[in-house]
Amino acid sequence: MIPDPEPTPGHELRFRQKLIQQNEPKKKNHYWIWYAAAASVLIAVISIAVSEMNDSNIRAEKISLQDLSPRVAETQVFLSGKVLDKTSEADLNDPAIAHQVVRLRQLEAEYLKLDSLLQSTQANERVVKAMITNYKLRLDVLEYILTELQVKKQNPISSNQKS
Repeated sequence: MIPDPEPTPGHELRFRQKLIQQNEPKKKNHYWIWYAAAASVLIAVISIAVSEMNDSNIRAEKISLQDLSPRVAETQVFLSGKVLDKTSEADLNDPAIAHQVVRLRQLEAEYLKLDSLLQSTQANERVVKAMITNYKLRLDVLEYILTELQVKKQNPISSNQKS
C-alpha cells in the first residue's frame, strides 16, 4: 500500500502549533533554587543557635564553694580533706557499720543536690551553709564509723556476741 500523497485533514494546523511551541522559550522550573536557599538559611540559623548555646555554656561555668570567698574556700578545703582522710581510714565494707555507710551515702547524695542548687541560686548563703553543714555531718558519721571499728578491733568477742 502506497501512502496517500495528500496530508490528512488538520495536518497543517498541527504542524504550525509544533513550530510555535518550538519557537516559544520554555519555562524552566527553578524550584530547586528556592529549596537550596531555604536549606542554606536553615543551616545558618541552626549554626548560630548552637554557637550561642555553646557560648552561654562557657560563660555559665560551674560555681563551687571555693569561688565564693576565701574563707569559704578554706573551710571547704579543710572539711573535704578531713572527709577524704577519714574515708580512707575506715573500712566501709564492714557489715557492722552498714547502716552508717548508708547514711554517709545519703549525705553525699544530698551534697550533690545542694551543689546543683548552688548553681541555680547563684551562691545563696543558706545553700552554702547547708553544704558546709553537710561536710560536718559526714565527718560526724565517719568519726562514729571509725569509733565503732576501733571498738570492734579492741573487743572482737563482745562485738561478735552483739551480732
